[in-house]
Amino acid sequence: MQVIAGFAAIIAVASHETQAQDRSVDQLFDKPLYKQILPVPANPTEHGKGTLTCFYYPYLMIKEAYYEDHKGAGLLSITSLRKEKDTPACQFDRAKDERLILDWGGHFLGVKGRYVFFGGADGDGSGIPFAVYTNSADRVFSDSGVLHSIKLTEPVPNRDLRHWYTNPLLLRYRRSYLAPCSLRADDEKACWNSVRGLTGLTQTTPPDCGAAYEPYEKVDPSQVNDVRNGPSFIDYDVETALDERGVIRVTPAGSARKCYPAP
Repeated sequence: MQVIAGFAAIIAVASHETQAQDRSVDQLFDKPLYKQILPVPANPTEHGKGTLTCFYYPYLMIKEAYYEDHKGAGLLSITSLRKEKDTPACQFDRAKDERLILDWGGHFLGVKGRYVFFGGADGDGSGIPFAVYTNSADRVFSDSGVLHSIKLTEPVPNRDLRHWYTNPLLLRYRRSYLAPCSLRADDEKACWNSVRGLTGLTQTTPPDCGAAYEPYEKVDPSQVNDVRNGPSFIDYDVETALDERGVIRVTPAGSARKCYPAP
């Protein structure tokens, strides 16, 4: 569904709120030992000027490059550090053990234990897309929402253990779920039954969508059907567990709080 003219102010406010939520997650992560920020000279054939930031942790280095003409990070990478090897310098050239993140666009959020979190370049509903990677640069989970809590549920006795899931992770966040249907359309009951089956939500009736949809419907009455028939976003609290066997479980932690139209 295309964004209707006149929605700009509404969307701009949501964008600013999303950015504020994104900045607030810093407190959820481990603090880096130190970081370095270097200028990146312009390359006329690729990008304009930019900055390269290297974040150093006890066992990891995260590299993130931003360019003035690029949305989101132009480069993201993870390098595992070992005591017996020299710590790589902060430089644009790729280090020997550096692994590029090629299947995710966005920016670096933070590190928790052996897990690396990246955020999306844009908001998604009222949340932020995020992805969880191992220290070996393998993506193990992604979703969209506002992170509230990140907890390592067991200590790692040996950081050289081969399996990423030897350090189970527990996430709590407000999920922004894009339903495959509209809760404002005529067949609300069928849509909600589908959402329940896909998410595990147990409430029998959907949240009230009227207050969120009506401002959009009033902007251009001729496009009311387009607004109503587009998919709905649904926000609800979840608990996601990545357990010691590598199994991921996403469990609702309460009822759906609100629904609103997708832009």
